[in-house]
This record gives sequence, C-alpha cells and structure tokens, in this order.
Amino acid sequence: MAAFPGKNASTILTSVLAAETGRHSGWLEDPRARRRFLGVLEYALRAGAPGASYVIAQVIRQALREGLPYVYAKTSPEARQVYQWARAVSRELSRLKGLIRLEPYSGKGRPILIGKAPMRYNLVDLVLAHFARRFPGHRIILDTGRGIYEWNYGVRLVKEEFWEEIGKESRGRNAEQCAGDYYATLWEAYYESQIIKGRLDISRAMRVLPKRYWNWIREGRKLRSFSP
Repeated sequence: MAAFPGKNASTILTSVLAAETGRHSGWLEDPRARRRFLGVLEYALRAGAPGASYVIAQVIRQALREGLPYVYAKTSPEARQVYQWARAVSRELSRLKGLIRLEPYSGKGRPILIGKAPMRYNLVDLVLAHFARRFPGHRIILDTGRGIYEWNYGVRLVKEEFWEEIGKESRGRNAEQCAGDYYATLWEAYYESQIIKGRLDISRAMRVLPKRYWNWIREGRKLRSFSP
C-alpha cells in the first residue's frame, strides 16, 4: 500500500490541458473553484480503483467543455462514479479519525504513539497528519495491515529495527501506559453496561461501526460477542 497516490489530480489536469481546453474553462482562473474541484478528484483517486485516472481525465474534460455545474450535478456516469469514490473515501477518513486508538510507548527522544488501523483506501498520510496535529511533539506510528508508517514531516515506512527497539523498551511499562490500560478497561466496562441485549440492533450498529472494524477496536469486539 503506497502512502499516497502516484498520480494526483493536478498532474492529470495538466496532461489534459496540454491536449485541449474548453469554452467553460474559466474556473481554472478561480483559485477557490479550482481547489474545490481538485479536492474532489484527489479523494476519488485515493479509492485506488482500476481505471480511476482515465475516468478522472474524462470528468476534467467535461468540466472544461460544459462547466463545473455539469460535473457537480453528476450529469454524466463518469461524474457520478467520481463522486461515489470521493464520498466513500471521505466517509472512511472520518471513521478512521474517530475510531483509531493510539497507545503510548516509552522510548528515546520524542514520546511515541502507536495505533492499528487496517485501511481500505489510500489514506495513511491524511490520518497520520491529523494525529500529528492533534499530538504535537509525538512520533505517530500506524500499522495499516499492509505496512507500518510514521509521520515525520511526511510519511515514511518504519524499519524493522524500530520494532526490536520498541520490544525491548516496552517491557518496562511506565505509569502513562498503565493509566492508558486503566482507562481503556473502564471504557470497555462502561460500553458493555450500556448494551441491552434484548434491544441490541446489530444491523443498525453496523451502519455506524461496519463489521470490518470489529477486529481492531474494543467496541467492535463487544458487538461481535453479541452478534448471532
């Protein structure tokens, strides 16, 4: 899993503009309109779907020929597909920001926060940047299931030697880690106390917390134990 797409919307736009323009290309001179449009395309690219670059190039051509309202109204099948990808990626990013639990580890230099987050889409750089802003001064490390990444003014793969170092240093757990365990256990007890088995609607719970998250967060493991 790459940290971010090899192609981005700006490079696709540049390649399209090298070949053609359109009568409704005035939005290119409007920084806000251009940024908004490219933002949607960037999210769509992060879905990693086969042929996404071609579909996005088609949507850019439509925006140049027919104008941005034509695309925003999802008039064409390509525009509808791009928005479907972008919505799925945006929804996944919001869930990851809210569901990832970072655990502290002692180590040399900056304090370390480590989390686990299997990712369906190409979002590791955005998630790491989010937690880096939230916890300034910390090393933020995420295990995505397809690779282990760290935020260090950009995304980079973590070397195996780091985990050997962490294994040695984490054997002597510090007070902060013990406190983290205490609060995690307390949250789990509270969550279980709120569940009324006779009224538990698993299908509705899955809309908020999809089943693919259940293996790596505490609430999911609780729901799994109650599901048929």
